[in-house]
Amino acid sequence: MGQGSRRAVRLAVLGPVRAWRGSTPLPLGPVRRQAVLAAPALRPGFLVSREQLLDGIWGARNPNSGRKVLPTYVYALLQALDAEGTGPARSLTCGEPGGYRLVMGEVQLDAADLAEHRDAARRAKTSGDQATAVERLSAALALFDGGPPAGLPRPFADMQR
Repeated sequence: MGQGSRRAVRLAVLGPVRAWRGSTPLPLGPVRRQAVLAAPALRPGFLVSREQLLDGIWGARNPNSGRKVLPTYVYALLQALDAEGTGPARSLTCGEPGGYRLVMGEVQLDAADLAEHRDAARRAKTSGDQATAVERLSAALALFDGGPPAGLPRPFADMQR
């Protein structure tokens, strides 16, 4: 295993939201903070607006201080994901005007692996290789550890499903 792969962050959102650096689990904090990470992770590359996060995580009980809470959650996530001070986590969740986006960088994401297995299965099926198609679909299904995203606030989880 090379030095870069030991530093890579693995992120799981196809079940409980979890993250690791190498084999070390990273502390993501309470479920609302996990939801702030899961929302852009479920749509890598796409902007998730602050309004979508506030509505999805707090629902009708959106606190007046919600706009102040989001940046503190993001800061705490960046601190947890960059525990070694190496910087790759800075590419993980970037605050942008209007919201947050997952920038893959050194992140290994189970949802991206799912899409890769799905696409490979489609190609195999199209080429007539049914055994490989079944193998890749089985690998995709094995990525699920409960319903995505398990254990997160209900309005958010419902929107994602």
